[in-house]
Amino acid sequence: MLIYFRADSNYMIGSGHLKRSLAISSILNKKFKTAFLLPKNNRSIEKEIRKQVDLIFYTTKKTDLLAEAIEIKKHLTPCDIIVLDGYGYTEKYQKIIQESGCKIVCIDDIHSYHFLADAVINHAEGVKKEYYSKEDYTRLYLGMKYLIINPLFLNKKFRRGIKKEGECFVNMGGADPFNITFKIVRALEIDNPFKKIHLVIGKLNPYKKELYRSIKTNKLNVKIYQGVPQSKIASLMHNCEMAICPSSTIALEACSVGVGLMTGITADNQSDIYNGLIKKKCAFDLGDLNRLNATQLSKKIKLYASKKKAIKQVIFRQKKAIDGKSPDRIMKIFQSLSK
Repeated sequence: MLIYFRADSNYMIGSGHLKRSLAISSILNKKFKTAFLLPKNNRSIEKEIRKQVDLIFYTTKKTDLLAEAIEIKKHLTPCDIIVLDGYGYTEKYQKIIQESGCKIVCIDDIHSYHFLADAVINHAEGVKKEYYSKEDYTRLYLGMKYLIINPLFLNKKFRRGIKKEGECFVNMGGADPFNITFKIVRALEIDNPFKKIHLVIGKLNPYKKELYRSIKTNKLNVKIYQGVPQSKIASLMHNCEMAICPSSTIALEACSVGVGLMTGITADNQSDIYNGLIKKKCAFDLGDLNRLNATQLSKKIKLYASKKKAIKQVIFRQKKAIDGKSPDRIMKIFQSLSK
């Protein structure tokens, strides 16, 4: 049997779906053989996947996802499992895949259509079963108990106390199509409470040149990182007192390490994670980062950075919310489906 992954990644939706699929693959590789299904001529994604997975099957690049599903169905057998992570894998797509007889796992964060899948995982805290339209046989795995992140973020060496006070990690995801990173830089230019800023930008970020020019001309102590491995990101988070991230997988990675996280929404699909983190008081609330201007954002950042006692309380709650056992739970989901 094979466990296949089909995940979306581009400059508009970012690389979060791909990161989640790679995280699950890294967990399952100990006991299962995994493979990725990719449209042809997607070299940037292929390079990232080949660092971890050798087996890649190519599909004809299609704008019609249902036509893609028909093509993918030919690869599948009743013994296989396919993991779908993206926004186009609707009920109709799942129905076509289901005809192969294989098991389907959907990684979801929007609960906006009916699910035929055998299992649905949504790792946002506070999501309720009532949010989902599904078949009776569909099992739901909800909340941070099923956290889908690279297991290295759960490594005990990255989960110790703060090393460097006054340093801040900043990352707005792999793409940042609305250039929120530049707004954060402007906010910090207005009033900067940090000694040093570690700014990580993704390979898909279309505003790289603009960011480099801005940082060269301002007085901030900023170090820019691009295309760094996950181990480096975990290390940077671990060494910083605070972090500024969108309410996506990167925020959950930050919580796993333990850092004074400031988070907000940059896309609609982040609402579940945002609501869960704020309700659990595992992060400071920046609100809608698309609506805030640089001055408003600057005031919020300065306020939260001054709350030293509250930062420690946030980190304590993060460690209470994330027990580090999610890889074992995810493994059990796939073991049960493989029987």
